[in-house]
Amino acid sequence: MEFGLRTEPKDKPIMRAQNEFECLKTVWMSSEMILNIEVHRLELALIIQLAGITGNRPKALLKLRFKYVNVSLLPDPEGGEWPRPLVEWKFQDTKGYLGEKDANKFAVPDIPSEPYLLLCPYKTSLSLTFLHNAFAAPDLTPERFYNLKVRPGQGQQTFPWKDEMNDVYMFRKLVQTALGAELSEDHTPYSTLRLGLVKIGELTGIAPPVGAYYFRRGNGEALDSSSTFGYPSLGSL
Repeated sequence: MEFGLRTEPKDKPIMRAQNEFECLKTVWMSSEMILNIEVHRLELALIIQLAGITGNRPKALLKLRFKYVNVSLLPDPEGGEWPRPLVEWKFQDTKGYLGEKDANKFAVPDIPSEPYLLLCPYKTSLSLTFLHNAFAAPDLTPERFYNLKVRPGQGQQTFPWKDEMNDVYMFRKLVQTALGAELSEDHTPYSTLRLGLVKIGELTGIAPPVGAYYFRRGNGEALDSSSTFGYPSLGSL
C-alpha cells in the first residue's frame, strides 16, 4: 500500500429483495423500532420500497413532492368489472454519471393477489396520501376510492391534489415544538434517513450498516440479471 492509500476495491454491499423484505418486516413488526411520530414509519417503508424498485438516489427520493405523484383508475385490462388503481411517481432530482439528467417516472398498478405486497409501494403511497387528506375530492375515503369506476367514455379517471398539497414534500422533516413533535415544510434530511436505515439494519441483523445506496445497487443488479421489465421474481433479486 503505497503512500498509505488503499489499493483494493471498496466493498459495496447490495440490498437484494430477500433482505429488503426482512427490513420492511422490521419496520412494521419490531417492538424496538420506535419512532417519534408514527407517520415516519409509513415514510420509511415507502422510501425503502421506492429505493428498491426505482434505484433512485436518496436526494431524488427525499425531494419528491405531491405534485409529482399521480393517482388514477384504469379499466381492468382483463375486462373485469372493477378498474385497477395506478400510482405514478416522477422523480426530478435525478443524476447520472455525466451529471443531471431528465426526470424519470415509475408507475405501479394494483396487482390482484400480489404475492409480495410488503415490497409494493402502491398501497403504502396511497396510505400516506389518505393520512394527509391530500385529495381534492371532498370526503374521499379508501372505501369510496375502491368502490369508484372509470366514467363511461374515459380511458382513465385521475385524482388531483388539493392546491395547498401540490408543493408539499411526501417525506417531511420532524421538528420539536412547544406542543410536541410536528411535521415541518422541509423534506426529511438525508442524515435522518441514514440513521433510520442503520437502525433498521441493526434490528434486522444485517451488517455492515445499511445505507440508501444498498437499494440502488440491488436495483441495478436485478436489472442486469433480468431481460424483462416489471417486478422481477423474489428469487431473481
